[in-house]
Amino acid sequence: MRYARHGDDVLRSSVRARARGLVYLAPRLRLAPGDSAHPLAQLVRELGLDGARPLVCRATVARQTVLGAGVPVPRA
Repeated sequence: MRYARHGDDVLRSSVRARARGLVYLAPRLRLAPGDSAHPLAQLVRELGLDGARPLVCRATVARQTVLGAGVPVPRA
């Protein structure tokens, strides 16, 4: 499932993905956003993840992903 904001609404959509690849447990990789202005790099810095290590990494040569249409999530 994927959740995203659209205006004041929260949308839920299903994600179907398939790929063959390799899984690396506790890799030596570290997040290093540098001084990039890219939104993902800014988010990594805002979350304080600069220099953090992931628990798992997955590498693949070919991947197929289908993202379904978003459906508004009812508010409680």
